Amino acid sequence: MASFFTKMLAVSLLLVTLCPLQPLAIELSQIKIGVLSFQPKSTSAKRWAVLADHLKKIYPELHHVVIKPMKKDELEKAISNSQIDFVLTNPAQYIRFHNCYGLSAPLATVIRGTHQTPLSGFGGTIFVKADNNRINTLADISTCRVAVPFLHAFGAAQMQQYELHLHHYPVIPEDHFVITGLPHDTVVKAVQTGEADVGFARAGTLERMVQERTIAFSQFKIIHEQPFKDFPARVSTHLYPEWPIAALRHVSQQDQSIVLSALLQMHRIPDGKLPFGVCGFSPPADYSQVENLMRTLRLPPFDRIPEYRLTDIWTQYKTQSSFVLVAMAIIVLLTCYLFVSRRKLYLAQQKLMRISERDPLTGLYNRRKFMNYYEKEWKAAQRSKTPLAVLMIDIDHFKDYNDHYGHLAGDVALTAVAGAIETRITRPRDCTARYGGEEFIGLLPETDDLAAAQVAEKIRIQVEKLQVQHAYSATADHITVSIGITSLQEGDKINRMELINLADKALYEAKEAGRNCVKIA
Repeated sequence: MASFFTKMLAVSLLLVTLCPLQPLAIELSQIKIGVLSFQPKSTSAKRWAVLADHLKKIYPELHHVVIKPMKKDELEKAISNSQIDFVLTNPAQYIRFHNCYGLSAPLATVIRGTHQTPLSGFGGTIFVKADNNRINTLADISTCRVAVPFLHAFGAAQMQQYELHLHHYPVIPEDHFVITGLPHDTVVKAVQTGEADVGFARAGTLERMVQERTIAFSQFKIIHEQPFKDFPARVSTHLYPEWPIAALRHVSQQDQSIVLSALLQMHRIPDGKLPFGVCGFSPPADYSQVENLMRTLRLPPFDRIPEYRLTDIWTQYKTQSSFVLVAMAIIVLLTCYLFVSRRKLYLAQQKLMRISERDPLTGLYNRRKFMNYYEKEWKAAQRSKTPLAVLMIDIDHFKDYNDHYGHLAGDVALTAVAGAIETRITRPRDCTARYGGEEFIGLLPETDDLAAAQVAEKIRIQVEKLQVQHAYSATADHITVSIGITSLQEGDKINRMELINLADKALYEAKEAGRNCVKIA
């Protein structure tokens, strides 16, 4: 799109040039053109006066044309204060001023050289001494001392840095630069004397010095030379458009057209009359590649990271943002699904574990779980030499209960007794289980016979308090329990099953003694 508008503007400018000149519709009392200059102001002013005379000759109505050579800082100040009307500067400075102060699009581009060999572009050269065998490619210069006239020289620093970037080599850090100052000849001398290993200069500097007989080309070697057939100098970088001229905001379109028409007729000025080898102006070139260079190297005004809002990101990356949002939504849904699935799996595992460890009727541990726990506590008691008590609990005359009241009532009675036992065996390490049928077992770590007997008596009383009717019991008119107790004491030479058998034997003695009582083995 940019190239289309450039072509249309070029056609329009040519039409303006070819059309017969009409009297000016307005009267321009004074035009001020600021020009970036690296030479002494007095020298530059005399040579630029030729352009001022040319403009007044083409348009006599231009009563007073002032061309003011300025240093970079002076030029920027004049632009910011609107002290000039037009600006002629290098491409990098134009991009900066355009973004910071709203200069117009380029009105025209400088042509250098001669009318026979006009040049509307330029490049940069990278060179070393011819006998330097250590440096032969771009890859060899990243750690070298590099001579430049000044750090931000467009044709003698920035172009070369961008070329390194384009070929995926690191740019030269600032502390590796040797600053020589202007003119570019001083860069060549720094390489000659060995003050620097490499020189960055505007293309054509070596050729001019050869013509002036100050150096011989055989003394130097060009690094990364580019094959531009129509370019008269040896160059190491891409070619970039020459200097543009642009208008400040306050200059009207009509005034811009008048000055532009005169600039495009500069072929009437003889070669060599203007400074810097300028011989005329052409329709404006495309400066987008200059802006790309500056953005990539983060040169002012592109050295600050812009503040982005979410709406900016959405506008610029709508398609990519849509994909990201969809992907994030899928990830969230998958995460929720995995969470729910894992939760269900965990609950299922817990349920299976409970089924495998618990008695389905009473909810107490089953015999298998009890035996596993009993083995662990047995070993702990052996290590710590502490007592370990076992309680065997049996519901008195429970067969008669089932026979007369039915198995459903029997299940209710079993559950009630299990609950009563659990209310009295409550310590964290204590364990209660249904051992089989109407028989229960309790395990009391770090408990001797007497303490276990107290717990057992509380269980017996708690069961009686249930007052579950049992009219067919030979012991009482309600359900009762008999309890046998034994404990492992330090020095006992018995095994695990013998301890349980002793508790079972004590239970038998309780039954023989009339039931509803506690006996210690």
